[in-house]
Amino acid sequence: GLFLSKKREIYPVPKELKMTGKCVMLSLVKDFPGRGWHLEMLKLLIADTVEEFRQSLADQVRGTYRIRICQEGHQTLESILSFKPDLLVLDMMLPGLDGVSILETIHHSGLHPTVLAVSKWFNDYTILNAVRYGVGYMMTKPCDIKAVTARLKDLAEQMDPAEIAAPDLRTVVSNILLEL
Repeated sequence: GLFLSKKREIYPVPKELKMTGKCVMLSLVKDFPGRGWHLEMLKLLIADTVEEFRQSLADQVRGTYRIRICQEGHQTLESILSFKPDLLVLDMMLPGLDGVSILETIHHSGLHPTVLAVSKWFNDYTILNAVRYGVGYMMTKPCDIKAVTARLKDLAEQMDPAEIAAPDLRTVVSNILLEL
């Protein structure tokens, strides 16, 4: 297979890498056997007030993503800053700190997870800020878990692998040549 970088340059991907149906990213690990390449699951943070929704979604995607779960706004913000998720399911009406405040804070912190926003209702203010802060998809609650799972898969597939893992390809080539 081929790896297409953000700059549209094409590089060969080692044949050891096989897609398993999981959402994966390429990472470079210096001491990892097999030419330094391995697969890591994308990190998903589920932040929602409804326990049944959080647990059902986590159960549905377990084994596909590395998962963290939150139920309150301040806890969500702390988890985003420490866990640095690739994907975020964000209830826009979390208690303590609402979704718009969370989006604004993480935007200014330099983190840009791909966000699937969920809410019982979206008003003009919420929609405007969702667009401003790059929300990838919005869904009205109650949400069908399979539909949320499908949207997460769509969003993960749209992510640029070069942005997620960002391996320095000169280092990769140098390490491969050193092993020969």
